[in-house]
Amino acid sequence: MEKDPNMIWESLCKMCKEMIGKADWKEEQIAGIGVTAARQCIVPVDKNGNALRDLIMWGTKATVRQIQYMEEKVGSNRFREITTRVINPVWAASSILYILQEEPEIASKTYKILEIEDFILYKLGADDFYGDHSQSGAIQLYDIFKRDWSEELCSKLQIPMNLLPNLVEAGEIIGTVGQRVSALTGIPEGTPIVTGGGDCQTSAVGCGVVRSGTANVAIGTAGVGSMYMERPVADEQSRYVCTPHSIKNKYVIDNNTLSGGISYKWFAEQFALTGPQQKKYENLNQKILKVPAGSKNVLFLPHLLGTACPYWDAQAKGVFVGMTLDTGAAEMARAVIEGSCMEINKGFSLIQKQGYPLDEIIACGGACNEHSPWNQIQADVYGIPVKTAENPETTSLGCAMLIAVAAGDYKTLEEAADEMVSYGKIFYPDETNHRKYQELTHIQEDIYYALKERNVYGQLFLRR
Repeated sequence: MEKDPNMIWESLCKMCKEMIGKADWKEEQIAGIGVTAARQCIVPVDKNGNALRDLIMWGTKATVRQIQYMEEKVGSNRFREITTRVINPVWAASSILYILQEEPEIASKTYKILEIEDFILYKLGADDFYGDHSQSGAIQLYDIFKRDWSEELCSKLQIPMNLLPNLVEAGEIIGTVGQRVSALTGIPEGTPIVTGGGDCQTSAVGCGVVRSGTANVAIGTAGVGSMYMERPVADEQSRYVCTPHSIKNKYVIDNNTLSGGISYKWFAEQFALTGPQQKKYENLNQKILKVPAGSKNVLFLPHLLGTACPYWDAQAKGVFVGMTLDTGAAEMARAVIEGSCMEINKGFSLIQKQGYPLDEIIACGGACNEHSPWNQIQADVYGIPVKTAENPETTSLGCAMLIAVAAGDYKTLEEAADEMVSYGKIFYPDETNHRKYQELTHIQEDIYYALKERNVYGQLFLRR
């Protein structure tokens, strides 16, 4: 699970140059350039910002020793109290330790350890090494209540704090594009460089999740639900996590499944699809719509990459239950969607039970176009109306909104959302289906705990 950060930079330069060359607007209309990217993907760099190795992606399974070290030195309870997160390879703290402990030659040359957003911002011309709160807040070395790097965690883990980037807000101007980068990218010299925020929080901004009672669900590789919060909240049982929003001094509660859209893609391409790519998904989606809610009692546990909220179990595996000789690909495909949505809804249900209102959910991501079966299934599972985002590229839109505020076009992100965000169709929940999904969610939980308590996942993990 590694990628070449230089290839990402070179591809970005090429894309910008091509896009600007084809654009029908003038250079002076460019208000700024912002970057938003997947969180917890890290790269060590030297003093000049040169990458010293490939990017370590989120969720790497290479950090088993580092996870054990974190348990010994700190423990999950203390991590939860400071960061709202239990120890898990999803978070980049274990990847940072991997570099320091397993790659001494690289560690000796490391000046900063950056996330991919930070790396690209520096390449564009940022005047220092910066990480914004919404990105850095998910690394698991960040004290969410102090809004700063945790001296305690870094000290106990022997991570030098000077390796971490300087913290700034999302939507902050941190430099301007210089002559060399302008030649590489086509972006006009002097263009302001703006921090764009973590992908999930910036997608939430692009969905209009800027007020209490709102949330969005982004179905991409993972399936991430982000709910707006006025203040940081920690769950005593560590079932969900809280992260700084891309809005200054605001927060989101993340509840997600690590393999959301990727589970559907995996099943469809391995077992269900023939013919041209676009057409075969359309055909499968039409078949799914003919399957009743509950997929004729076929259940899926979407744990192909382990679990996030609410179990945080890196050893868990994907499971189908309930098949008979009458079960077909359409029932199993629908069960994949339902299983992913039920997993996401466990977090929403927990938050609501703790007294936080949730009035509307905005669906976004590649799987949530207006003709997708995901939308109605989400509404039925959540029991809340689901609106589709009219602009499917909500993360890019959210980043553009941060730039617009930084440039002075709007005073606040709330004002920008009122002007720049629009919605498509609204899907209303079917109460009968909602009750059925509530029952199936309990069974899904029972299946997980039965396998967990019999150490099935642990035995499989040891047989890798």
